[in-house]
Amino acid sequence: MTKRESSRCGFTLLECVIVLIVLVLAVALFLPATRTARTASRRTQCKNNLKQIGLALHNYHDTHGVFPPGYVSDTSHAERSPATFDGPSGFAWQTFLLPYLDSSPHYNRINFNLACWDPPHRPTIALSLSFYLCPSGTDREHQPTIRRRDLVESIPFGRSHYVGNAGQAAPWWVSPPVADWSDVATGALFRNSAIGIKKIPAGAAYIVLVGEASAGANRTWAGIIPGTQSCLPSIDVTDGSNCDAAATYVLFTSGTKETGGIRTPNSSPQTVNQPSSRHTGGTHVVLGDGAVRFIADKIAPELWARLCDRNDPESKQNADW
Repeated sequence: MTKRESSRCGFTLLECVIVLIVLVLAVALFLPATRTARTASRRTQCKNNLKQIGLALHNYHDTHGVFPPGYVSDTSHAERSPATFDGPSGFAWQTFLLPYLDSSPHYNRINFNLACWDPPHRPTIALSLSFYLCPSGTDREHQPTIRRRDLVESIPFGRSHYVGNAGQAAPWWVSPPVADWSDVATGALFRNSAIGIKKIPAGAAYIVLVGEASAGANRTWAGIIPGTQSCLPSIDVTDGSNCDAAATYVLFTSGTKETGGIRTPNSSPQTVNQPSSRHTGGTHVVLGDGAVRFIADKIAPELWARLCDRNDPESKQNADW
């Protein structure tokens, strides 16, 4: 082989530069596509979680004739919160769905005669359950840690990215406070609720049962502790701005024009008491018929409020998604 021929065996500087440019362009094109695919996959998983929850809600309804209570409270108990009448046990609607989500072993460890925060329950209520976590929630690894003033230690609660619809106006801020929310809560899931499909005049397909809450304040699947508060951006029990009652650990309301305005999902400024997501353009919800819909951020506030009211027959005629 001649000297000239041997010099042609390697890459020239120009060829190396061209190869590098091609590689850089390939990576630049590949990464956004990978990110888009990952985002789509997370959104699909979040939707599938809600499909499971919707099916579980209907299986519970088939068994009991009603949807599960938003959360359980002995409103006559001496330990109740004077401002809201909250008392033990505090267990929330997602706890009652565990047997219908292939989690009977967790459910069977619960003694519903005890408060949800009592020591025997703490290993269970601290669990992270995949079907209650939306992969798009960047804060999904954080646990709500709740402490009431008369409790010595803080108590970890398992994170959830889903909340139940208590209606339009927040029943926990009715003045004067009332123990029975059945006449003031217009949703399907609220304290001690027992709402069946027959009690939804507009039809089950036109009321939101559950909304996604994968951004904003921490939520839990397990229950509430009376007298505590859920806050942005963290959980605290002290008075402060951007805080709301303990019920908002597991519930939301749409708001009304008369009570400070309607809060559509993802609307600004963000509050504790509203559905939210990290998806582009909207938020998933489960309707009363079990269907999962994607509510656009641009939904008309009045329509959103109607979809959160089980008593509003106009929601059916105005359901322009």
